[in-house]
Amino acid sequence: MTPDQTKHRTAVERTLQWADEAAARGDHGDALAWLDTVEAIGDALPAQYRVKRGEWLASLQSSQAQAA
Repeated sequence: MTPDQTKHRTAVERTLQWADEAAARGDHGDALAWLDTVEAIGDALPAQYRVKRGEWLASLQSSQAQAA
């Protein structure tokens, strides 16, 4: 792996960590935005994050419905 590939992989891993941290705080909108960031740079989400996306989206929609 080249140094640029290593930097890229590290950045993606950190972004996914930020998504997890946001979700742990209950900020599912922010968590979803971090997943969008990974996809925006051209990477596919790992399978576990595709599952998490669905869970986080459901939680966000539920909290929005309760607030309405």
